[in-house]
Amino acid sequence: MGAVTERGASVAEVVGELAGSAVVVGARYEEAVTDGRYPSLLASQGAVPSLLSEPVAGAGLGTPELSLVSEGWQPIGLGAITDVVQEALGPVELDRSPVELAVIGEAVAPCPACGGARFGFPGELGESSPAMCPAHRVEAEKVSNQRFEAAQASNPDGWGAILDACRRLELAHLPNGLATLLVGAEESLFQAREPVELAARARTVVEAAGWFPGRPEDLAAALGGDQDMPWLPEWLANLVYDLGYAGLAAEAVQVGEALARVDPDNESTYAADVAYALAHAGDETGARTRVEDSLLRWPGELWVRIHAGDTLEVLGDADGAEAQLLVALEMAEEDDDFEARSDIYGRLARLGRAPGPTTTVRLIGGPSGLGRTPQTRSGRNDPCFCGSGRKYKRCHGWSG
Repeated sequence: MGAVTERGASVAEVVGELAGSAVVVGARYEEAVTDGRYPSLLASQGAVPSLLSEPVAGAGLGTPELSLVSEGWQPIGLGAITDVVQEALGPVELDRSPVELAVIGEAVAPCPACGGARFGFPGELGESSPAMCPAHRVEAEKVSNQRFEAAQASNPDGWGAILDACRRLELAHLPNGLATLLVGAEESLFQAREPVELAARARTVVEAAGWFPGRPEDLAAALGGDQDMPWLPEWLANLVYDLGYAGLAAEAVQVGEALARVDPDNESTYAADVAYALAHAGDETGARTRVEDSLLRWPGELWVRIHAGDTLEVLGDADGAEAQLLVALEMAEEDDDFEARSDIYGRLARLGRAPGPTTTVRLIGGPSGLGRTPQTRSGRNDPCFCGSGRKYKRCHGWSG
């Protein structure tokens, strides 16, 4: 796809060049290709050229007509994985010939091996094994082990690379090199980024998020997250803020809404992020509209109130910020939430309006208990209780 984009060529033209190169070079070294020595010769100090090394000659064979085998993306197959590995690391002697298991005693229905079936290796044999009779199941495992051990012995590094690639097929992944475009984002978390770069990253994130609606763990895994702790990486959790600081209001909205579609359980958090970002980007109308919408949709959520106060503070509305924070303080007092109380007092102090012991609060936007559940306490560096994947101090313990 890179060649298609860079040269303005069609997919058919590029495929024709590569396939034609394989034909031209393969014909030149036909004997080495047919007897299986080509990968070994290729790995041995480049004794033969890569089959894809002559695209110009390949183009001379003409442009092929292409048709899709399936409507969607399909994982790369074992054959293609093996070819790539062998070109880099030399031949791997994996016997992939069909397997026909020996007749063992009296046939047992519905065992496919007892019925004389032949099985492609390794996929079909592995998939069919559970339906086999006990004797044939043991025989199938024996054949598999023998072939895998032979492959391992022939080229340990190559076989290890094949196994690693096959395991990765089971993981969530992004097409079109999207994950590659986001490599290094975590390392740049604390570095100032240019607006053009942030805008490009935002477009990539929105496209990537579109592959995982309702699946935040899979998006995290596709971005290289830890499978044992599949939260969104911190750079992504902070991207909406960064876009707001850079004055990129539209991009902040797009990223926030895209992440809400991926992680709908935490939609209120992303909505608060967007409102705060719009305030920093100078879009007062947009920020206020989103604060009001959040208060109508989630009136009983403590941190919706707190982040509403944060956004109004950025807009210079100290009275509005104080009103929301006092409602939040009442909620925190009712839940005996020490962490939240501490954060709210800090915010009020920053406004110069720390409440006294007789302060009363008036609820704005709905009853304080509606839809609210008691919050668990979290350490500042612990994962936030809301499940967003951020550290508590960067999410529901956020101080703006």
